[in-house]
Amino acid sequence: MDVYSVTAVVDGFDLDSEFQNAGIECLSYELVVSRTAGVTRVDAEIPALAPLDAVLQLMSDLRSINVTVVRLDPDLVSVPEIAERCAISREAARLWATGKRRAGFPAPYATVGTTSLWFWADVCEWLATAGLEIEDRPVPSSIVEAINGALAHIRHARRDGWLQPTSAPVAHIAQRQVRHSTGWRKVDAIPA
Repeated sequence: MDVYSVTAVVDGFDLDSEFQNAGIECLSYELVVSRTAGVTRVDAEIPALAPLDAVLQLMSDLRSINVTVVRLDPDLVSVPEIAERCAISREAARLWATGKRRAGFPAPYATVGTTSLWFWADVCEWLATAGLEIEDRPVPSSIVEAINGALAHIRHARRDGWLQPTSAPVAHIAQRQVRHSTGWRKVDAIPA
C-alpha cells in the first residue's frame, strides 16, 4: 500500500469544534488543518491501494464530520520550488524545464506573467521515469483535474436547482472510462 499526499480546500471546518477535531484525531492517517486569508486547507498523507482511493477516503472522512471538499489543491510549482523540493540548484531545474538536461520534462500547466507553473505530480512522475529518487507520492494531476471538474459541476448543478442535495458528492467519478482500441467503454465503480 502506498501513501499519497492530498491537499484539499474545504468548507465548513470550525477550528474550535470539538466534534470536528475529535473526528480528525480518530483518523488512521495524519491530517493537518490550516487557514490562511480565510481559506481552510487540509493536508493529508493517506495510505491507499490507488490514488483515487486516497482522495475518496479523505472526502468521505471529511463528510462524516460535516466538512465539504471545495476542490483539491493542484500543487503548482515554479522552477525555484522544483529546485528546492528536489534539493538541486535552480539552474539544474531550469535546464530540466527547458529540455536542455534530461528529455521529456512535462509541459507547464500554466503561465502567470513570465513564470511557468507545473503540477508537482507531473514533475514527480517525470522524476520517477528519469530514475531520480523522490519520496513524495502526490495524487496524479489527471485525478486532481477530474475531481475538481466533478466538484465544480456539482456546485454549478446545485446552483441551477436540478441536483438534489442528498446526492452523494462525486459518486459518478468512481465510474471511469477506459480507452481501448475500439473506443471508450464504461468500467464498473472502484470498490471501496
